[in-house]
Amino acid sequence: MKLQILHKGKKQDWNKDELKGLVRYVALYESSDCWPTHKRVAFWDDCAKDIAESSGMQLRTGGACRLKVIDHLKKKFKTVNDAEEAYDIDYVNEMEKARNDSAEFEHEELRGDLMTLIVQNLGKMSSIQRIQLATFIYSFIAENDFSEDLKHFIPSNFIELSLLAMDHLKWNNKDDIVFNLCKSLGIMCEDGSSARLNVNQMPFGLLDFNCKFFASDDGNNLRASKDYKTWMETMYANFGNSWARLHLGPMWSYVDQVDEKENIEVENKENVEKSKGKNQEAPKNNIIEEALSYVPLEDLVYLMYCQLILKQTRIINSESEKEELAGAEASPKEIETMHNIQSRPKKNQKKDRKTMDAKVNVAGPSDRTIRRDIANSGFFCGTEIQVKALKKAKESNPTGRWFIKADATDMKEGLHESVKGKWTGDCDLGDGNLQREQEQYDKRIKWINGLALKTRMECETIMNDLKELLRQLREDRSFLLEGMKTSKKDYDAKRKQNTVAEQTMFALAWAVDGFEKLLEMNEKLANDANTLLSMYVNSVTEVNRPKRLSELRKDLLNYVKGLTSKKREAASHLMVFMVGDELRCRKPYAIPVRALPYKSITDNGLRKLRDEIRTAMNNIEMVSVGFSSDGEFNSLRTMGSKRPISVIQLIMNAKVKARSTRINEIEKYLKPVKGNDGDIRALKFHVAVPLEDIIFLYDLMNNSEVKTTFHQALLLLRRKQFPFSYDPHPWTTGKDETTSDCLKSLMAFYFYRYEVLEYTKNGVNFKEHLYVPEVDEITGEQFHEREDHNHVLKRITACTRAGSIPDVDLRAFVACLNAPNTGLTYSALTGQHKQSVPDCERMFSRGVLEFMQENGYKNEAKFVKLVRNWHKASDGRGLSEETRCNYNKDMLNYILEDWMPWHKDGKDYSVMDVNRPIKGIKGLTREIIVALTANIESQEIRRLEYKTRSLPPEHPRASSTDVLEGFFSILHHLLGPTFDHKSFVENYRKIEQEFVKRINPELGFFYWTGVNERYNTGPLESFNEHKEEVEHLDQIRLSRRADPGVFAANRASIPQKGKLSVRAQFHVAPEVLPPRLLDINITETDGRSGL
Repeated sequence: MKLQILHKGKKQDWNKDELKGLVRYVALYESSDCWPTHKRVAFWDDCAKDIAESSGMQLRTGGACRLKVIDHLKKKFKTVNDAEEAYDIDYVNEMEKARNDSAEFEHEELRGDLMTLIVQNLGKMSSIQRIQLATFIYSFIAENDFSEDLKHFIPSNFIELSLLAMDHLKWNNKDDIVFNLCKSLGIMCEDGSSARLNVNQMPFGLLDFNCKFFASDDGNNLRASKDYKTWMETMYANFGNSWARLHLGPMWSYVDQVDEKENIEVENKENVEKSKGKNQEAPKNNIIEEALSYVPLEDLVYLMYCQLILKQTRIINSESEKEELAGAEASPKEIETMHNIQSRPKKNQKKDRKTMDAKVNVAGPSDRTIRRDIANSGFFCGTEIQVKALKKAKESNPTGRWFIKADATDMKEGLHESVKGKWTGDCDLGDGNLQREQEQYDKRIKWINGLALKTRMECETIMNDLKELLRQLREDRSFLLEGMKTSKKDYDAKRKQNTVAEQTMFALAWAVDGFEKLLEMNEKLANDANTLLSMYVNSVTEVNRPKRLSELRKDLLNYVKGLTSKKREAASHLMVFMVGDELRCRKPYAIPVRALPYKSITDNGLRKLRDEIRTAMNNIEMVSVGFSSDGEFNSLRTMGSKRPISVIQLIMNAKVKARSTRINEIEKYLKPVKGNDGDIRALKFHVAVPLEDIIFLYDLMNNSEVKTTFHQALLLLRRKQFPFSYDPHPWTTGKDETTSDCLKSLMAFYFYRYEVLEYTKNGVNFKEHLYVPEVDEITGEQFHEREDHNHVLKRITACTRAGSIPDVDLRAFVACLNAPNTGLTYSALTGQHKQSVPDCERMFSRGVLEFMQENGYKNEAKFVKLVRNWHKASDGRGLSEETRCNYNKDMLNYILEDWMPWHKDGKDYSVMDVNRPIKGIKGLTREIIVALTANIESQEIRRLEYKTRSLPPEHPRASSTDVLEGFFSILHHLLGPTFDHKSFVENYRKIEQEFVKRINPELGFFYWTGVNERYNTGPLESFNEHKEEVEHLDQIRLSRRADPGVFAANRASIPQKGKLSVRAQFHVAPEVLPPRLLDINITETDGRSGL
């Protein structure tokens, strides 16, 4: 490069590049940190050449470089290091460029010599040179020894900042978290799946966001990672705003309050000073300025600006006007400055979020952000099916086979209407009726708000509207009168009873009062509307008609709101649907997919809702295999969507059909006649009546030895259908049978048997099964209808307590109560806690069974063992599939002993006695018989099917609705012991989201809230495997307080586990001792009386 020499006569100032070159040369080739002042000509001449080459400027003299150092740099910077920092000298890039441009040496230094040279001369470099050299070496290693892209990932000031951070930690006696963080991220786990600190899971997201927060100056654009945000949503869902405030800290709230207060004080002070100045200068009769003083400053500026624009845009004719307006162009900002006006900031204006002004505990998304994310999560708060939840369940378990479960919980009645007009608390079964009612209500409110306003201000329009209003009021009056009549009737009926709760009487009284007041309002509004209508018809102008119309609109709004509240139906229960995998190998076992508020619902209504969920599951190829519900929806387990699924339904259909058939027709079907060809046939053919039975009747009636009447022959024919030892039940229990009863009884049997055989021919084997499920047309899977097992257990226990089980003496249980090792308590025996499953298990516990066996209560012990084993088959751990099957069959055989005594000779259910009442079989209710037959047959059909298809057996609790009880407990925990629909709607989204999180195998944190259980990382172990030495249902739990057989000297002062407060005891009775029994002989043999 040919250098241009700067002549002495041409003086030129030094630019920044030349100064940087001068500082760089001095720092590199001068050993001291002080500025050089020596007069070595070679040093300064080389300095001048280096400056000219690096800056590209003309060559200066060495003396000029020396003078510049002495006169300028030395005075401005104390040391060379200060100048290096000020000019941001970069040594490494310049050297790298020089290295690339220079030729290679013929002789290369050895590595050891190079390292020795660097180490020995490192102290001669300045601190900036050392840091830049270390940064270059660090980046070089990253690029060559790790990855090429890593070099660009490392910030240029990383080494300096890391050293400053560790120095700060050391100075404050803290651990070296910089090293610990590097170690956590740099060392992999033993399995190599991730670093010790997993970057895709908490707490990395928390650390990442907090580091970014304190490393940034502005906190507006910071975004939290998914794992941290989902964790905060979960914490917020469980602990609410209090946790969010404690977690985040005040943040900018304190700063905002101070700034706002200061702004208000300054602004008020300025306004006072301005007003004083105006009062002194402005004349008192300036009406315009006085009026403008009441105009807000922002509006005043805007008006002035608009006036200027109008002046500029209108047509200007004179040159003087053009010259005048030429200098009048001004912006709103200039006008504010001119008139010393300070505009207030907008409320929704985005504020500066300086991180150093925040008071933070743990940085993270705000509670408002969390609520917004929950609202935008894709879940509904209404009655819609949570399709997203179904899809997430499908993703978490693609091969799952799912049970749909439904149950309801009580809910406090209450109708609400939000400020935006949204209704809550109404019955809504998802059929759109509620939405249509609200649309009509909104339409009427809109019509009232527009009465005599805007486009409806014409006199003719107003008169038509008033006529329409009068018509509506007449219709409303009819509804109110009918409602008044019904409410009074209900109130009078309850008042005559002595056991009605005070709260119920208050509610009925308020209902009557509400109708009375609405009738009064209706009459008043009708009178006002008639008065206004006559004014417009007669053109009366003396009265302020617009004011009257305004008052009418206001009264109408209150009236319509009250009227609509009487038409709305408040929901008292919440029906929840959940879906759960039949294997129950992961928690949670089920997730909610739909919730509907209701007051009453029929079996067909629930069946329709169930089918809607099945359709939604089929749409995403999700296999549904069953539905489980409470015992009150009994027909779901007897009648399917298209055909009967239980012989009980076939029996009902047969009896209904026989009852509806005329006696004359039945008699024709069974009356034997002899044809001209000598063949015996019925007077009228029916496909269900066998010909051999007609011949049997003919032979009996025409026997030459013993003549029998038609009535007697019918009785013998009916007995012939069953084994010889069985006496058929009559058509009507407790009544002497007539010929008509015999005909109907026989015809019902024929109808039933024909239907069984026809279904069996078509593959629905009712001949060998009491229950046969339907097959889904889309999936090809059998769809099983079941009742929750624990509900059935509670019903069986209730029958046992009532003493309706034959051959079971309740005195045996009383004896167990007084024994010290049975575990039976007074509350369990008497059923004080009717919904308590543990109390039911105490009735059939191992201690009770062993006591009865040891004390000779054979029948009672047999029954206790039967129920206990049946319960273990569906709820006990550590049993094989064969054992469960045998326990189920024992219970089914127990029922058939009374229902079909000849079942041991062959289970042909086509010959069952249709006249045998289902209610009362073995002392059990009809609901229990339906549930037992459906559950047992369903379980055994699936057990055989899965064995044939080589599928894993379903979990014994696959159809249990205990998951719904868990869901309701969550609601009570979050919303309180009693909650209304409004509270549920406000929290439904976040509850749904939390359930979906728990089934996500890739969740960014460990979702564990258990206290008495360990966190399980994989599928749960099989329920057929033993978990404890003594399983749950085999344990005997003694209560020192409640068991009278257990001696306890200080029983009254023994602390009771889970003891309730005085307020709670009003609703739930605590465990107590049985009352003292006086003058009752327990042991009749020796006549002793006791407790």
